[in-house]
Amino acid sequence: MPSSLNRIFAGLRERRSLIGPVTPRRLALIFGCQGSGTTLLQRALDAHPRMVSLGEPHSYLYLRSGRARDRRAERAPLLNLEVPQVGHDPGSARIAALLDGGACGVYLFRDPRAIAASLSRLQHAGEQEGQVNVRPEVEVAALSRECGEEVPGDYPLWSPWRRCLHHINLKHWFYCTYLADRVLPVCYERLGQDPEPELRRLARHLGADFEPALLRRHTRREGRAARRTRRDDPNDARSPTAWRRRLTAGEVRDVETVCAEPLAFWEKGYRSRDLELHLWLAS
Repeated sequence: MPSSLNRIFAGLRERRSLIGPVTPRRLALIFGCQGSGTTLLQRALDAHPRMVSLGEPHSYLYLRSGRARDRRAERAPLLNLEVPQVGHDPGSARIAALLDGGACGVYLFRDPRAIAASLSRLQHAGEQEGQVNVRPEVEVAALSRECGEEVPGDYPLWSPWRRCLHHINLKHWFYCTYLADRVLPVCYERLGQDPEPELRRLARHLGADFEPALLRRHTRREGRAARRTRRDDPNDARSPTAWRRRLTAGEVRDVETVCAEPLAFWEKGYRSRDLELHLWLAS
């Protein structure tokens, strides 16, 4: 009996250590690959009167310290954290501890061709600002370990485009391994084409009432984000096909070949009804 109790208390101490200085029950974690629209979603949710959203890097700082510069975060019943660097920060063990502790999870998924177009734009903008690689090798190494993969020996010699496609696959594999049956899936394209039903479903998942203010980001343009990209552009009916103007025919073939798994995942999720989507992703 004492040894059993010791194991129980040791497990509780480990879980408390993984959770860190935060209260999971008031957290909503917004997962997704970089370029999938997590910034737009966390800013849309920030318009809800009972919610406050923290984007990068403030979301990671909050998870580490339990403190935020935004004073609203201390009073809000629900705090949304944008964490697209899953697998690296936070890792799977901490994500599991937070979800087990009562945190809500949302996974935003998007057409890999659109993600590739977005990431290539970020790469180009980063190069103009002197930042050679917007997907640091330390993050790729951590994601690979989490997914049971090895970093290819010639990875440092890969082109930015090849790294981009590899990164999309890693994020998809991480979702399938650790998140698929634990979080609410939200399709970026559905969110743009018919936002109100998706935002109502999302608010219900987070335990909040739907507020018309949630639609604000889909109807007006505000500000300009870093690296000359419009990360706060409204997501509208034109967004899902914008990648067609940004990728060459060869690049489209690359994505459809290399990222066949996440592409099939997106196509099935995009065409499914809400109930079918839940049953499929939970299976």
